[in-house]
Amino acid sequence: MVDEIHFLGIGAPRSGTSWLHERLAEHPDFQLPRTKELHYFDRSTDYPSPNKLASDGLAARIKQSSWRSGVRTSCLRSLRNRDAAELAWMLKYYFPKKYDDQWYLSLFDSMNGIRGEITPAYMLLKDVDIARIYSLFPSLKTVFLMRDPIERTWSSYRKSYLREGRTLPDIESIINYLDSPKIVQRLNYLETLERYKKYSQSGKIMVSFLDAITEHPLATLQEIVTFLGGDVNKISEYCQISAVTNSSPDLEIPKEVKDHLCSKYSILMEELSDVFGGYCTQWLNRHFGRTISEEPVRMTLLLDQC
Repeated sequence: MVDEIHFLGIGAPRSGTSWLHERLAEHPDFQLPRTKELHYFDRSTDYPSPNKLASDGLAARIKQSSWRSGVRTSCLRSLRNRDAAELAWMLKYYFPKKYDDQWYLSLFDSMNGIRGEITPAYMLLKDVDIARIYSLFPSLKTVFLMRDPIERTWSSYRKSYLREGRTLPDIESIINYLDSPKIVQRLNYLETLERYKKYSQSGKIMVSFLDAITEHPLATLQEIVTFLGGDVNKISEYCQISAVTNSSPDLEIPKEVKDHLCSKYSILMEELSDVFGGYCTQWLNRHFGRTISEEPVRMTLLLDQC
């Protein structure tokens, strides 16, 4: 059994994490689990994630709709594809005797490359759980993707609520949803990074941006792959850098909703601009009509250098 993983992707949701998961999974130097978002370290019911791993008992898990849905979707896909290895992995994931660290590491058995997983909800972890991660994996590297807070919030709404045939609800209902804790907590970029920085070794946390993935996908992936220890020369051959992954339905944000979000997150966006410059300053200028001089945009940054 393996005794460590090498990296985690910890967020933020709707910020390019699915794209990064798919590109790393395509790269021959990397080994990722059969499913994105293992949700092991946030399995406590103290966290807002709809966590299908919350209970060790099979009877209790069966009562959870998220668990049943995961089993049905994942296992049926494996059967349709006649992929015995994937089916065996899914059975290990959904039907363990006990959820513990040895079980978690067993999910990476036979993975000989650079091993890791991406679960955006890990950005919500408390100090005690972050400390436990780094006690298990002291040399762990961490990648944090972020996105314009206003665009990230609206994308989350579009992904969660807009389905074929649905109509847009009233503005008050939209704003109430966007002000809910499960949305707001996922914008605590600076607090998240400070919590992780307390326990991580120096130089082991990288920050990047959805803007960079959108505008410069190859160069951004090259910098992330280099940080994680992979060979950038294999990217062009194996990675579909132009692929669009897990996009939200298109819908322009209503003016009242945008005005509300601008008011709510103005201070946050000023703080992000002060700390990171670059894309974060672009967000501030775009939404608030500022003319702050922009430093040269950097696609990725090591947290220690911010």
